[in-house]
Amino acid sequence: MTTERRNEDTATVSTCRRMAARDVADAKQRRFHAWAAAVRASVEVIHALTDESGEQEQALKHLLRCSNPDPVAIGTLALELRARRFGIERIIAALPPLDESEPGQAGRPDGRDRGFVRSVAALER
Repeated sequence: MTTERRNEDTATVSTCRRMAARDVADAKQRRFHAWAAAVRASVEVIHALTDESGEQEQALKHLLRCSNPDPVAIGTLALELRARRFGIERIIAALPPLDESEPGQAGRPDGRDRGFVRSVAALER
């Protein structure tokens, strides 16, 4: 092999490596933007749920201060508050990992459901 041919091969390999590195960086950036969008959406849903929980807590406090509180209404509010809390916990558990190699994330054998879309869809029902 001539020196000229060897230099061409080295240049070709270097170009391929630079292109591959750029492709990897672009893919990481796309994954990061998708992750950030999912986290932003989760924060918005959690914010709405905490606002609703705050209103329900105030209603519960009001009921508990009454001289003759309605036990059914108190039980209903308590169950609704619990459902909101579980909804928030499901959203947090379903947050997509920033790094797919983290243990306990989507597609892992530990059985934990990390399906962000499924959790948000379940809350909207």
